[in-house]
Amino acid sequence: MHAPTINTLLLAGALCLSLCNTQAQTQAKSGASAMPIPVPANSGGKKSGAQNASQSSTQAPAQSPQSPRPQAEKVSFNSSDMQGGKPLSLSAIWVRAAPITTQMRKPTIVAMHSCGGLYSIIRSDNGKNVLTPRTVAMARELRQAGYNVLLPDSLTPRGKTSICTESLQQRGASTAERARDVQAALRWLATQDDVDPDRIALLGWAHGGTAVMQALTMPQERGTLRAKAAIAFYPNCAQFTDTRAAYKPNAPLLILTGEDDDWAPVAPCTALSEKVAAPKIALNVYPDSYHEFDAPGMLMQVRLDVPNPLHPGQGVTSASNPEAKVLAYRDMFAFLAAELK
Repeated sequence: MHAPTINTLLLAGALCLSLCNTQAQTQAKSGASAMPIPVPANSGGKKSGAQNASQSSTQAPAQSPQSPRPQAEKVSFNSSDMQGGKPLSLSAIWVRAAPITTQMRKPTIVAMHSCGGLYSIIRSDNGKNVLTPRTVAMARELRQAGYNVLLPDSLTPRGKTSICTESLQQRGASTAERARDVQAALRWLATQDDVDPDRIALLGWAHGGTAVMQALTMPQERGTLRAKAAIAFYPNCAQFTDTRAAYKPNAPLLILTGEDDDWAPVAPCTALSEKVAAPKIALNVYPDSYHEFDAPGMLMQVRLDVPNPLHPGQGVTSASNPEAKVLAYRDMFAFLAAELK
């Protein structure tokens, strides 16, 4: 089968790949190159190679390295978060690492989306959900570097598409709930035979980055893998400084944020990095950069519907900075190489 070109991942019950002209132009402007990936359909709604972790704790059956496997598919598993007295069923996109070595088990990243959700507000021509360009760019880079990537969707199962404009008290998906989603993802990864259990890292953007930071403070649940490192892009560090309890992450943490971020200001992250001794928090601040600086092709915009923590009533700013993105990706991969060796 001819491998289509990936510029967006489309979700239509089964996964397929398509070229979306508008997003292709955006990616081209941001310097992102196309990556061919053959993606078979996820036929019959089957889970990816393993039963739901809540139904079975047994290891997934071993498969030969020559066995054909989809390189991207939709999977599902139960969250540790309860809803109506029952575990919440989560969906996720599972992207397998490029076969750049003969090694079967690969390092794996659990990547948590921002308050805007896993999917773009712009849909494909046939009305299907499309992953955000930032998510696609990250998944592409990680996959090419030899990492599996699991992309949980925390909002759709909770009846939300975005929570950016909701107050912290009203949000239908809190960072605590999403931290439990992280634990569920780690439990699901424990059932996958192409995952190296000793090389797991967490990654998150904004609200997802804050959830990742919170997940680092939670005790390891039975049957879950332990994350050896975590990366948070422009998280809300104030959540951990405006409290009496000391922040004590159980793995090294790298925070990547912009100097001019007025949505998630850098000052609380600076204070947090100075307080935490070990495991060390590394903080990289990129000049002339706002929130979402790594999003491909995003023109500067001020959102008046989101509260500004520094200047109430002025809204918050988002904008791409391609140079900062290159530096952040470089720093991210160096951190992963050092911590997941």
